Amino acid sequence: MKRTILTYVCLFITSFTAFNILTHYYAKIKKPYPLNSPLLSKLSTYKQNKSHFNVIFFGDSRTYTNINNELFDSLSYCKSFNIAHWSNWFPTQYSMLLDLLPHVPEKTTLVWSIGHQNFSQALEGQPIPTVYPINNYFTEYFKWGFDYKSIFENMRNYTSLIALQPVWAINWKKDFLNARSLLITKNNRNGSLVHEIENLKKRESPFLRIKNHFQNNNNIERLEELKVNNLTTSAVLYWKQGNYTRIEIDTSFFREKQREDLIENPPIFKKIDIRYMKNFKNILKILSPYKEKINIVVNFFEEAPYRYDSKNRTKYKRLESEVVELLKSHKFNYFKVDFSKFNNSDYFDYNHMNHKGSIKFTKKLYKILNDKDAF
Repeated sequence: MKRTILTYVCLFITSFTAFNILTHYYAKIKKPYPLNSPLLSKLSTYKQNKSHFNVIFFGDSRTYTNINNELFDSLSYCKSFNIAHWSNWFPTQYSMLLDLLPHVPEKTTLVWSIGHQNFSQALEGQPIPTVYPINNYFTEYFKWGFDYKSIFENMRNYTSLIALQPVWAINWKKDFLNARSLLITKNNRNGSLVHEIENLKKRESPFLRIKNHFQNNNNIERLEELKVNNLTTSAVLYWKQGNYTRIEIDTSFFREKQREDLIENPPIFKKIDIRYMKNFKNILKILSPYKEKINIVVNFFEEAPYRYDSKNRTKYKRLESEVVELLKSHKFNYFKVDFSKFNNSDYFDYNHMNHKGSIKFTKKLYKILNDKDAF
């Protein structure tokens, strides 16, 4: 009897190991199983410190780069947290909101930022990004029209069975986890960051000066120098409140890249992807029950001015009108700052604001929210 049990145990272990190895090679895993991701880290930090915050900024990379949390808090005397990241589009926003909303305290203001880019694919055949797991709700995506190929990459990265493979089978991607060691500190309310950055840029060795100035700033998680052809083009501040600030050092480099982008990718109107529209409508459904508990405000972003011509701007305005009607039908507060006041030099690429643009946007954001008595 004991021998029979031992035989079955050995057979199970052998089969399980073989299956894992075959799954590894079949799935062609060349990047790490993300036991944690930046957004999972942020969600964990928020859940542990939710009583510390009364404003949440939620969305994709434009929320991540365009909103300066420290400046907003210095103006509003609120305590805000930025729960956004690169490629956190509607598909991953849906699953993340389902995990986030039950933990949001009453009277919290949730500012959800969207834009016309969210209603179409970034690239043809674009799979659902891996920034946040959709595993627990994957059946919903099939209902909206996503196929297996669209969700496979995300599912593969967050499947526990694959995670049980030996360490040697996984090629860790060192720079995946950008949001590590997110700790909470007291807010800096002196609002000096805006003037300090401008002063630093005027001195010699701007990156070194920035580094020396901010290396002991407890509100900053880390500072990074970005180079092209061994020449420093910019500095990045990763804040413990979850946001990202890009400080342009070689401004001519970024203006030239924008001119190149305009030539290589002329402005065109991207048609609405019905899957993303259905995804959006279902996000409204899961947000609706929380309207009585928390203050939900929807913000609309635009890209850099050079990404629009008269034809595609008219079409995007029609899309925006359709989205606004949907928001009104669900009785959500909606606003949009005056983007005619922004120019290409407020962005470090086609739709992400640099520190100058984020400062300008955050001030306008605060004024609108304050006028609406949103917090």
